[in-house]
Amino acid sequence: MGVTNNNNTLASSLSVDTIMLWQGGCGGYCYCDWVDHHLLRHPVDWLIEPLPAPIISTIERPPAPIMSVIRNRAINNFPMVLLTLLSIVQALGFELLWTQVHEYPALYQWSAMAVIGWMQVVAMLLGIILVWMVYATSVMRFRWVPSTLDSLFPFLVGILQFIMIDNLGIDDVVLWLLLLALLFAGMNWIAHHDMKRARLNPENDEFFVGRSPATLRDFYGTIVVVSGLCLCSMVLSLNEPSVLLYGCAALLSLAVVVRQVFVADDFWQISMSLDSGDKQDDLERQR
Repeated sequence: MGVTNNNNTLASSLSVDTIMLWQGGCGGYCYCDWVDHHLLRHPVDWLIEPLPAPIISTIERPPAPIMSVIRNRAINNFPMVLLTLLSIVQALGFELLWTQVHEYPALYQWSAMAVIGWMQVVAMLLGIILVWMVYATSVMRFRWVPSTLDSLFPFLVGILQFIMIDNLGIDDVVLWLLLLALLFAGMNWIAHHDMKRARLNPENDEFFVGRSPATLRDFYGTIVVVSGLCLCSMVLSLNEPSVLLYGCAALLSLAVVVRQVFVADDFWQISMSLDSGDKQDDLERQR
């Protein structure tokens, strides 16, 4: 049984991960993935001629795709972490505002000062809602690789809001207007920072393709608003206390916040429909 000996020799050289290809007597190619004991128990008796030298090749597994699991995990989990953190900070702001309203007796008197005070309260309330809207709409629309600053921004915004709430009233309206200007400028910078990082992620190409990055011209509206609030604060600090000046400043601050709420809502509606008209470019500049 020379064939059996040949098979034994062949079987002893095979391993589980080896592919054997040879041209058999039938003229075709035979595939063999047998282990040693299988070849020993089942000799190839139908071959008359000894098997030629096998062509042995080892199966090589393709390299694993290059992918950062940690990076993708951070991108997917960051929106939930950010919104949870922001919710806690804004909830504390609501509680502090509610406490301040209860402990400020001038708000419950029939006077012009009470009207000015209530305009400040409404502006602060809408400001808290606006901060939530900006963050929530950003993380629902876009994905970006988070940085350490992204986790610090909610705390910085919350500190500004807490100081503003603590300085409600006529006595500290100069400082309150400066803080409002700083908060307005800070939120616009944060939104711009998020958009720049979102532009780097290919998942957001549906929105950013065909739209050029923001330039200085796109921030003219923000510069005007911040300058106007700072100017009002300066005028109030250089003049004698006046109900008219205080009323104009409070009305201006309320109008600025209300306008931003509508701008944020319009931007959300257009980004969901992905309309590429001129109206969207105008809203980009307003932000």
